[in-house]
Amino acid sequence: MEDRKNNQIIKEMYHGEENRDASSKIRGFLFQDLVAISKLLDEKTVYVIPEYIEDVFVYTEDKTAYVIQAKYYPKGDIKGKHKDIIRDLYYQYLRLEVKKYTEKVIPVLAVYSLNNITKPALSILQGEDYINVNREEKPADIENPEKWLEDNVYSEKKNDAATKLFEKFAYNESMRKFLEAYKIDPEYKEIEQYRKDIGDQLSTIQIDGCVRKLSSGFECFDTNQLVITSQELIEGEKRKLILLGLAIQYIQKRYDESMEGEENFEKRKCKRTEFIEYLR
Repeated sequence: MEDRKNNQIIKEMYHGEENRDASSKIRGFLFQDLVAISKLLDEKTVYVIPEYIEDVFVYTEDKTAYVIQAKYYPKGDIKGKHKDIIRDLYYQYLRLEVKKYTEKVIPVLAVYSLNNITKPALSILQGEDYINVNREEKPADIENPEKWLEDNVYSEKKNDAATKLFEKFAYNESMRKFLEAYKIDPEYKEIEQYRKDIGDQLSTIQIDGCVRKLSSGFECFDTNQLVITSQELIEGEKRKLILLGLAIQYIQKRYDESMEGEENFEKRKCKRTEFIEYLR
C-alpha cells in the first residue's frame, strides 16, 4: 500500500515539469546521429562530421560536400521553421562561396515531418522574410574574406551574423544556384522505425572477422568464404542492437571535449573505412 502511494506521488511529480522535458530535443539529436550513420553506410561516402558547419557534414568520393540540417518534427509544424532552416543553409553556402570553396556543395534538409514542404521561389528567397537582398551584380571580392568574417560576422549572434553576411555578399545568381542545389529529403521515418531500419542496414554489412556462435563456443570466420545459417549466428536481433550501439558510440565520440575546435578537424572526421573497422 505504501509503495503504491509513493509511486503515485512520483507519477504526479511530472506535473509542472512538462515545459522542461527535454525528450523531444534528445530525439532530435538521436535522429541527427542516425542520419550521420546512414551516410556512413553509403559506399560513396569518404567521411562524415557531425555537428560541423551544420548538423551533419558529408564528403563523398565524387568530391561533393553535403551540408545537412537534420530535423525531426513528428508533431510540430516544420513549415513555420523552414525560413530559418533556409537562412542557416544559405548562410553556410554563401560562406563557402565567399571563401572560394571550389568543389560542389549540396545543402540538404533531412527531415521527418507530417507536413510537406517545398522550396521557395527565388522571389520569395529574395524577400524580407528570408534573405532580404535583391542584387543583380556580384559584390566585389575582398582580399581576406576570413578576416572580414572574423571582424564582422563571427562575433554576432547567428541571425545577426547571417544578416550581415547577406548584406555584404548575397546576390541573385548566388541565391538561384543555392535553390537549384538545395535538396529536401523527406524519406525518413518515425524514430523507432528509423532506428530499426538503420539496424537492418548495419546487419547487412560484410564484416570479416564476425563471430558465429557454436555449441562448443565461439569461432571467427571470414564472411567472404563461409555461408553461415541463421541458427549459427549470434541471434539476428541482438546482433543488430550491438551494431547499432557501436555505430552510435562511434558517432558520439566526436562530441568529446578533446575534439572541439577547428584544430581537431582530422580527429572529428568519421571516415567510412574506419567506421567499418570499428564495427568489426
